Amino acid sequence: MRHEPSCSCEICVAWRYAILQANHPLMGKEIKPTRIIVPVEQSIAQIAEAIDCYQARIDSLQAEMRILRDE
Repeated sequence: MRHEPSCSCEICVAWRYAILQANHPLMGKEIKPTRIIVPVEQSIAQIAEAIDCYQARIDSLQAEMRILRDE
């Protein structure tokens, strides 16, 4: 179904309002960045911390498994 420029359905009215709002200097919404940039050093530190955490958990599970196999 093709809509006319003066169509009064809810979708067309909302679309025209969104176009007006986007183009109007006082009504335009501020665009915020969608992604926070993390410095490489901080990212490396977080990954190293996660590896240490997982390695400690793996070591404890292996110790439990050794104990259970010995009994």
